[in-house]
Amino acid sequence: MDLLNLLESSNDVDYIPKRKIYRPRINFDISNNFEFREKFRMRREEAEYVLSQIGPYLLNSNWNKLYQLCPKDQLPLALHWMGNSSAYHGVADMHGIRKSSVCKILSRVLTRLSIRCSNKW
Repeated sequence: MDLLNLLESSNDVDYIPKRKIYRPRINFDISNNFEFREKFRMRREEAEYVLSQIGPYLLNSNWNKLYQLCPKDQLPLALHWMGNSSAYHGVADMHGIRKSSVCKILSRVLTRLSIRCSNKW
């Protein structure tokens, strides 16, 4: 069997894409102030202030996805990574999201923080 026949025969089979499996997101909704400070290395009021300053810039209009993380969840994820200096896969497993999402979120949050810091703080 030559390569051309192999390619033609593979087109006959209907391709069924794999469905994405979304894990439940965890470790974002912490009601205890002591636990919040211990996990994210800043007080809840400080985190809310930072979120009010950079939150509008964390939403990506190109991401029209149902399971997009809101800014309220992106900032704690970045704070958790910065406070623990753990690897992407560790943070992804702790929060129930993909490693690629952690990378994108960290890039977005850290960029906005650096822009904001250079302008005002």
